[in-house]
Amino acid sequence: MASPVAHSLAGVSILALFFPDRLRYLPIIILSVFTATLPDFDLIVPGIGHRTVMHSITFSVVISMSLFIWLKIKDSPLYLVIPSLFFLGIGSHIIIDWVSLDLSEPAGLVIGWPWNMNYQISDNPIFLNVHRNDFFEPTVIAHNVKALLQESIIMFPVTLLILFWRRSYFRTGFRCS
Repeated sequence: MASPVAHSLAGVSILALFFPDRLRYLPIIILSVFTATLPDFDLIVPGIGHRTVMHSITFSVVISMSLFIWLKIKDSPLYLVIPSLFFLGIGSHIIIDWVSLDLSEPAGLVIGWPWNMNYQISDNPIFLNVHRNDFFEPTVIAHNVKALLQESIIMFPVTLLILFWRRSYFRTGFRCS
């Protein structure tokens, strides 16, 4: 599975692509990064298997709809922005992990939880896996550095292109929010 680097860059890309006017606000940027990395919190939540509940479309929809209802009741001006960031951020996490190399058993994610408990994984991985065991062993460090470099080489230019594209789009006077 990919590291927080790829997921964080995806979160910033989503914010820039869908809500570029919000890039001025550090709390919203932090929220975007948080939402894109949120599914991996299942590594520290007891009783939830990694790559199951929190890596599912159901989780994304339930969290987003709950936030939408709560923020709408609170009459928040961000009642569309925040739920959308959660839905898209969690969705990007699922997609990135789906196209990541996974050598664990069973490999993949339970994207359709709770209706489909089969693990899903792409046949053509784009990202290397990141080792979480024996973290300080030299071969593991070398592998993880290679994985982080690969993620950065793929995701950083994508994020920059989106940021520059949205910046030039704003110069024309059009708003997309």
